[in-house]
Amino acid sequence: MKNKNLRLILFSLVIVIWGFVIFRILSYYEKNGSASITKSDINIDKDFNEIIPLKDSIQFLRLKRDPFKISPKEKDDVKKNIHPKVTQSTKREELMFSINGVIINHDSKLVVINVENSSELIFLKEGEKYKSIKITGIFDDKVEYLYRNSRKTITIY
Repeated sequence: MKNKNLRLILFSLVIVIWGFVIFRILSYYEKNGSASITKSDINIDKDFNEIIPLKDSIQFLRLKRDPFKISPKEKDDVKKNIHPKVTQSTKREELMFSINGVIINHDSKLVVINVENSSELIFLKEGEKYKSIKITGIFDDKVEYLYRNSRKTITIY
């Protein structure tokens, strides 16, 4: 019986405290007005480059031009500042590769190439090109390709 009375008293106390908190919140907003910004608070018809003071000492500056657009003069300046890298290499880098196999599906044929220089595994279809290798033919028992404009054939066992 004591436990039941204690629960009733505590429940009543919680209701009273929350009622007081809600009353304080509502009375605060009734005195100060709405805390949200309405359309009338923002004046959009001002001239550009005019500093518009707002409440709470916040200011912003409206610009005449879009800061994300580049004018034609700035484009020319950007083009002048870009210097392309000039590399003069008469020696071609030797491409070390091996053909690891052929994948033949009813829709497509692929050649599996292991590029040893960069440790890449490349899958090429017939007619595709990777650096100086162009696959010209994929068959069940052989692969034909062009390597530096010379035709080569590899037989697959």
